[in-house]
Amino acid sequence: GASKAVRDRWAQAAAAERAVIFLDECEGVMGRRGGVESDTGAAEALRTLLPLWDGETDNSNIFLIGATNRPELIDSAIISRFGASIYLPMPDQAARQAILRRALTSYELLPDLCSAEQARLGRETVGLSGRDLHTVAM
Repeated sequence: GASKAVRDRWAQAAAAERAVIFLDECEGVMGRRGGVESDTGAAEALRTLLPLWDGETDNSNIFLIGATNRPELIDSAIISRFGASIYLPMPDQAARQAILRRALTSYELLPDLCSAEQARLGRETVGLSGRDLHTVAM
């Protein structure tokens, strides 16, 4: 079924004036070939995707974006097909505090924390992503 799903999505994108195909956690499909974590469904999806992707021209209406927090797991032959790579670092202390402030406000918890507690949370959450911080607030 993976092959059909890829073809269907690609056909949908090709029919549109412009389309973005976003592959989150793309290392699951684009992982190093022959790796221990190989998955037959992922391999099937990739075998179907590559000829479709390679057939696109520079003037294509389809933009393929892959996101990962584990780029070392992606096959180098796949990485070379992307036109650019953008590294987004983990949020620093000020960004973590801002993310937590927004998340806590959305859960109506912010008034319960003084600014010193918010600063402490910002310091103690090193290494957490925005998604992780929203989970902490929840």
